[in-house]
Amino acid sequence: MKEFYTSENMIISVAGNFDQEDVLKKLNNTIGEYNNYTENDFQIFKPIVNQTGFKFKKKEFEQTHIDLAFWGPDSNSDLNYAAHVFNNVLAGTMSSRLFQKVREEKGLVYSIYSQISSYENAGNTTIGFSLSHKNLFKATEVVIDELLKIKEKGITIEEFENSKKHLIGNIVLNTETSDAYMSMMAKELLFKRKIKTVEEIIDEINNVSYEDVSTVIDLFFTNKKSVSSVGKIDKTSINKIYNLIIEKLEG
Repeated sequence: MKEFYTSENMIISVAGNFDQEDVLKKLNNTIGEYNNYTENDFQIFKPIVNQTGFKFKKKEFEQTHIDLAFWGPDSNSDLNYAAHVFNNVLAGTMSSRLFQKVREEKGLVYSIYSQISSYENAGNTTIGFSLSHKNLFKATEVVIDELLKIKEKGITIEEFENSKKHLIGNIVLNTETSDAYMSMMAKELLFKRKIKTVEEIIDEINNVSYEDVSTVIDLFFTNKKSVSSVGKIDKTSINKIYNLIIEKLEG
């Protein structure tokens, strides 16, 4: 608390129907009197290089959980929105390729999704799925087959356009409430970035080109990949899955 939760590291974000003078007066009379400073500066970390390999933890769970990790953009990347457009097509929605193929059509998993985690100097895209252990290799093979189709042919123009519309819809819905907009502003202030209006964000998504998404797909497949799992799994099984991914997607 003394090292990190200090006055110079504090961000105040306010959104909604309020009187600015009244809010500032109350803040100055309360939080404004909080003068906990430290001489310790935050360390600026060097960009993190993606690592390859696998990790697993054996647990007697009913379901086995698998995560496949790939390249993803950092929070300042020009390809951020393009990556989210691709993520929607990958497994980011219920109409996505992997959700439809692996869960709805094949019935091999209980759940499957993909998500992007972006930080100041690093990022990744993960494909996660939970399933009965008996379907472990079959489901992984179907996932890899779908990824190979994307690697070889990319995504369709229809998928590209629908994904952009879906992403814009989510942005509008996620910033409808005051607390959501307040959180968005706080995050941008914390990382010393320009606070964008919803309209500016929508414009940036609309400006994402098909070529931008193709660049994201290239980075997704050409960078290092790793695998992790928790459940009824052993080193031999996780090693086999990892080798399958490397052999098929990098071969």
